[in-house]
Amino acid sequence: MNSEVFLKTHRETWNRLNLILDQVAGKGPSSLSQEDLQALGPLFRRVVAHLAYARANYPGHEMINYLNNLVVKAHGHIYKRENLGLRPAWEFFSRGFPRLVREQWRFISIAGLILILGMLTGFSLHYLQPSLDGLIIPDNMKRAISEGLGRGQVGANWSPGERPVLSSVIMTNNIRVGFSSFALGFTWGLATVLVLFYNGLMLGVLGAIYMSQGYALGYWSLILPHGVLELLAIFICGGAGLVLARALVQPGDYTRRDALLVQGRIAVKLVLGTIPMFVAAALIEGFVTPTPLPDSVKLAVAAFSLAVFLLYVLVGNRTGASR
Repeated sequence: MNSEVFLKTHRETWNRLNLILDQVAGKGPSSLSQEDLQALGPLFRRVVAHLAYARANYPGHEMINYLNNLVVKAHGHIYKRENLGLRPAWEFFSRGFPRLVREQWRFISIAGLILILGMLTGFSLHYLQPSLDGLIIPDNMKRAISEGLGRGQVGANWSPGERPVLSSVIMTNNIRVGFSSFALGFTWGLATVLVLFYNGLMLGVLGAIYMSQGYALGYWSLILPHGVLELLAIFICGGAGLVLARALVQPGDYTRRDALLVQGRIAVKLVLGTIPMFVAAALIEGFVTPTPLPDSVKLAVAAFSLAVFLLYVLVGNRTGASR
């Protein structure tokens, strides 16, 4: 084709890449929509190919300088080392992370539903086949439960040295579950699903044990104040694992390697965003869970933490989130 036809055919691609790069330069990469973020790599590769073709077929044409500058501009943004200062961190947690959660809500919701399905299954199994409890609950947790119920005690009624035992075991387990469910996304998501379901199974059995002994309120007031944030963090980590799995199962226009690079970046950011959630949950566990506050107050803390998180994600700082 002649140079004018070539230019008209591909001008839209060049303009789109240029608009995306201008947005990155002006508002930062966190302002890009999921669609634009995924399109950046393929657009860059196409423009590089167009530049090579133009150099070979239209030497001296002005479009070569334009394409060369566009490629240099794109390369500088795509391969630039990220600044790890306070401002980028603030922008990520105030804007980037909430936006990512909103964009990846389907995968996060699927992860949450898998864990909740496990909880319902575990709850039912305790009543239908209680002999299976020992196969689901770890030995250290079984001992803590047995000792507490043997004295008719749970949660705030335990001695000061014993109060954090059960909640600490669950917190440590939940952190492990969260990061494992993310990393196991490389198993095409199968192990992520199993981890989420099994740990939901365990939580369901625990809830059923305490309910059957008449300690349902005490148990949930022990678990939920910090557990709300922990569970939400696990949902997000599990969703990140499913994002990785999508790159393997459905890479789209990318090779699987390139899809993992693109989706892996998104998944890692989701997991990093949960770190303050786990920290906040640990603080609640240390300063609220062990106290003799009424169960109603502890449950109110759980409801408040859920409301704050939803407000943070759904309202948050949306500046730059739109295209």
